[in-house]
Amino acid sequence: SRFTPDTERWKTYTNEDGLGGGTMTCLDVVGNYVWIGSDQGISRLDKSNATWEHFRAAKSGLVADEITAIRVDGKHIWAGTKRGLNRYDNTTGEWTAFSTRLGLSNDRITGLAADPRYVWVGTENGLSRYDKSKESWETISELGEIAILSVTEADGTVGVSTERGIYLSS
Repeated sequence: SRFTPDTERWKTYTNEDGLGGGTMTCLDVVGNYVWIGSDQGISRLDKSNATWEHFRAAKSGLVADEITAIRVDGKHIWAGTKRGLNRYDNTTGEWTAFSTRLGLSNDRITGLAADPRYVWVGTENGLSRYDKSKESWETISELGEIAILSVTEADGTVGVSTERGIYLSS
């Protein structure tokens, strides 16, 4: 659904409108684009002309269709799955896959956040961060091997929720 402040009404999008099938699990909105993750891949709505584009593992380069987290970060769209992490380059249309082989703490992604320097990736076995300038991964060992439930970033502070409590960067 989309809320229109002038009319104080919601516009609902369904499969009949072009939204991809399945259960919607996450979304991120930047400018005219709405990126929606589901258990059947990713759908992107261009609000300016109400057109849809769909990305599925079999045809796009996604490591899996079960999208667990999505975050727009400049020209990149990061998509977490139950089998690893993908990065979509919005200028080239290319997907890149990341997994434990490349430095993630676990392949089951539970949350994503981005700041100017890092992409923060919550997993079922800890928190990883991707250094954008060095193009390298690091596991944040201070949190230990704990399931991350969500990750957020605002004004330079990273927040992580777990079953044990929340962690905030200082």
